[in-house]
Amino acid sequence: MKTRLLTTIWVVAGAIVLVSSAFAQQPKSEKWVLDSIHENISLKLEDLLLQYTADEYADILEQLKEAIEDYTKYIKNIDDNIQRGASVDKLAENLKEDVYFDDPEQLLDDLRSGTSHIRRLEKIHRADPDKTSSKLAQAERSFRRELTMITELVENYADQEMVLTIESDEFQEYLDLALLYLEEALSRSDLAIEDISLDDLPDELAIPHFPLIIGAPSFPRIQTDSTSRTPTVQYNPVEIRTRTDSDRLTKSETSFTSSAFADVISAHSPIIISNPMGNVLISGWNKDRIKVTLEVQISSESKSSESGIAEDIKLSVTEDDDSYTVEVDLPHVTDPRVQVLQSLLTVKIPSKNKVICNSSFGDIAISNMRGGVVLESENSSVELHHVEGPVEVAASMGKVAIYKVSGRMNVANSYASIEVLDCDGNLDITNEYAPVNITDSRGEVTIENTGEINVVDHEGSIDIENAYGQVKIINVVGDIVVYNEYSPLIVSSVSGLAELANVYSQIEISDVKGPVYATNSYGDIAAEQLRGPVVIENDQGDIEMILDRDFDQSSSIHTTYASIDLTVSEHADLTVRIQTVDGDIQSSWPIKIDRKGSVKTAELVLGDGSAVVDVTGDGTTISIQDR
Repeated sequence: MKTRLLTTIWVVAGAIVLVSSAFAQQPKSEKWVLDSIHENISLKLEDLLLQYTADEYADILEQLKEAIEDYTKYIKNIDDNIQRGASVDKLAENLKEDVYFDDPEQLLDDLRSGTSHIRRLEKIHRADPDKTSSKLAQAERSFRRELTMITELVENYADQEMVLTIESDEFQEYLDLALLYLEEALSRSDLAIEDISLDDLPDELAIPHFPLIIGAPSFPRIQTDSTSRTPTVQYNPVEIRTRTDSDRLTKSETSFTSSAFADVISAHSPIIISNPMGNVLISGWNKDRIKVTLEVQISSESKSSESGIAEDIKLSVTEDDDSYTVEVDLPHVTDPRVQVLQSLLTVKIPSKNKVICNSSFGDIAISNMRGGVVLESENSSVELHHVEGPVEVAASMGKVAIYKVSGRMNVANSYASIEVLDCDGNLDITNEYAPVNITDSRGEVTIENTGEINVVDHEGSIDIENAYGQVKIINVVGDIVVYNEYSPLIVSSVSGLAELANVYSQIEISDVKGPVYATNSYGDIAAEQLRGPVVIENDQGDIEMILDRDFDQSSSIHTTYASIDLTVSEHADLTVRIQTVDGDIQSSWPIKIDRKGSVKTAELVLGDGSAVVDVTGDGTTISIQDR
C-alpha cells in the first residue's frame, strides 16, 4: 500500500501541480502562477491523503470482522455451547453499528480488552489436560495473535493520521522545495514561468516526491491449505535526493573529512555514538582513547556551496560525569542544487568499554568489543562480529547479522532478516515479516516471529512462537517447543523432547530421540525414526507414521475425519490397539477386526508386545502395514 500511495502522490504532484491548460490560454503573472500551484498541490494532496487513510482504515475493520467470524465458527465446531466472551461480543456489535469508523481510539481500547480476555481464556484451557480444552487453547492463541496484529495496524494508522496532517511542517517544507525546484529548473530552461503550458511541462521540470514513509504492511490473510506462503512486505524508506538523467545541472562532487580525539578513557564509562544518517564503522582497539573520523561527500554546482555545507557539519566528542558522547550534526539541506551523497563515520574506541549507538539510513558495523553493545537503528543494515555481550539490538527495516558473538543477546527487528552464526549465549529474538536464521550456535533460544525460521546445528533449548512462515529445525542438542501457524513445521535430528503445534499446515518429524508431543488442525502430520513416547493429536488432518524396531515406548495417535497410515517393523516389540468410530480399518497383517455398531476395533501384537500404541480416530480410515 505504501508503494501505491507514493506513486499516486508522484502522479498527482507531477500532473496536478502542473495544474491545467487554462494557464496557457492567457499569460499570467509569475506570482499568480506560483500561488495557484501552491493552492492546487494543497487541495489535491489533502483529498488524496484523506481518501487513502479512510480506505486503509476500512480494510483494517474488515479484517477484524473476518477474524471474529473465523474464531466464532472454529470454537463452535469444537463445542457448540461455548461462548466467545463479552469483550469479543462488544467488538462484533460495535463493528456492526459502525461505532469504530470515526473512533480509532475506542477501537484500540476494545482490542486491548479483547486480547487480554482471550489471553486469560487461553491460559485456563492450556492448563486443562482435556482434549476439548487443548483445541480451544489453540484457537484462542491463533485469535489472540490476530487481534495483536490488528491492534498494531490500528496504532500505525493513528500515528499515520498525525503524519499526514496537511498543515504539518514536513508538508510545508515539501511545498517550498517543490516550488524552489520548479523555479530553479525554469531559470535554466528557455521557458518563462508566466508563459509555460503546465499540461506539457518537460520532464526536467518535474518536482520531487513527497518525502514521507506512509502506512503499514497489509494484514496477511489466512491460507487454509498446505501451500500457504509468507506475505511479502514492501516499504519505501526516505531517500537522500539523487540526480537523475533529466537533471540539467552540472555539479561538482567533493569529499570532506573531519576528525576528533579524546584521551585517557575510563573503562567503566559507556561510549555513546549518535549519527543521524549515513554509514557507521565502530571497532575496538587496545588503546585508552577515542579516535573519530567523518567523511562526507557533497555534490553541488559550485565549490563555494560545498564548502558552506561542509562548514556546517559538526563532529564532536564530549565527556560528562559517567559517559563519553560522539555526535554528528548534519545540516538540513533544502536547496535542491546541493546533495549529500554519502557519509561514513569511523570510530575507534577502547574494546573494554560498552558502546551505545543510535543511527539511521546507513550500514552499521561493530567489531572487536568486549564491554557489550546497545544499538538502535532504522532503515539500516547491522553487522556485529567478534563482540562479547551482553548485546541489545533494536532495529527495523534493515538486515541484522551477528557473527561470533558471546554473551546474552536480545535482538528485535521488523521487515528484514536476522542472521546468527557461530554465537555463544542465550538468545532472545523478535522479528516481523522476515526470516530468522540461526546456524552453528550455542545457548537457550527464544524466537517470536511472523516469517520463516531456520535453526541448524544448535546446542541448547529452543522455544519458538511463529506464524505465516515455515519453521525448520535441523540437528539440535536439547529440547524444542515450537508453535507455528499457517506454514509448514519441519523437525529433524533432535536429541531431546519435541513439543510441536501447528494449524492449517503440515508437521514433519524425524529422528527425535526424546518424547514427542504434536498437535495440529487442518494439516497433515508425518513422523518417522522416533523412540517414544509419542502423543500425536490431529483434527481433520492425515497422519503418516513409521514405527521401526527401536520404537519401544507406549504412545497414542489420534485424528478426526482423515486417515492414519501406520507402517510397523516386524522386529518391533509392540502392541498396537486400533479403534475407529464411523471409519474403517485396513491391514496387511492378519488381524481380527471386531464391529460393535459404528465402532471397529483390532489389535496387533509384535515381539513381546511390551510397548502399547493406541491408534484411534473419528470418521477415520486407519491402515497398518508391514515395513
